[in-house]
Amino acid sequence: MHPFFSIPERLEQLNRAAAAWIGTPFHPNAMIRGRGVSCQMLVAALLIECGHLNIDEVPSGPMD
Repeated sequence: MHPFFSIPERLEQLNRAAAAWIGTPFHPNAMIRGRGVSCQMLVAALLIECGHLNIDEVPSGPMD
């Protein structure tokens, strides 16, 4: 079994997806590119965009 991002095309896709989020400010439990995103939502958004995570809703996390 190989890690999902061990394939060069998938790694490039991850790099493009991550670059698109640069400049997005922090906002608790948000996942809106260019408007606001939290740490856990950013990771989820990247995995969803790259096809590694197939879910409809990401649970909110505590901010403390």
